[in-house]
Amino acid sequence: MDSKKHSDYQILKAIGDNPEFSQRSISEHTGLNLASVNYALRNLVKRGYVKITNMNKKRVIYHLTPSGISSKGKLAYDFFVRNYHIFSELGNLVSHKIEEGNLQGKRIAIFGLNEASEVVYLALKKGGVDYSGIYEEKDGPVGESWIDGVIMDIAELADDIDYLIDVKNISEDISQLKFISTEDFSTIKK
Repeated sequence: MDSKKHSDYQILKAIGDNPEFSQRSISEHTGLNLASVNYALRNLVKRGYVKITNMNKKRVIYHLTPSGISSKGKLAYDFFVRNYHIFSELGNLVSHKIEEGNLQGKRIAIFGLNEASEVVYLALKKGGVDYSGIYEEKDGPVGESWIDGVIMDIAELADDIDYLIDVKNISEDISQLKFISTEDFSTIKK
């Protein structure tokens, strides 16, 4: 999925999740800059995917139109088809590293929130490790809910964690996956 389609999907998803999001909230939720959100929203309105309702002079509500809902579904499907093999390889890689390193029962946390985080989470649960949460940098979505907990600040990484899996830099190259041991946590903690 090219970056424009990915941005469109992120914005359509954000609006579907919360129609009362402001452009600033959409920007914070998606990680896109405010100018990009403004530009994309205008195009989504022109294409008939989003409708705007004025609540007052300073407040609007965004609504997905039936075409917008359909487009969001198609973009999500395209993303899934394109990335299925990458996610499958990633899950297999994590499972292999757990077995190879005899990490069953070890306390392992995830560093970084992106599309790969959920795949790594599922592989950890399947691999019999003691999943110990997800961490992000303080300017990230710290404090937000995620699967079965809350995203925590990496600066407050728990002392009893044995390994940290860094998924922060994984995009299409799963070789960027890093298992960081306790003695190397200082390279991540800031």
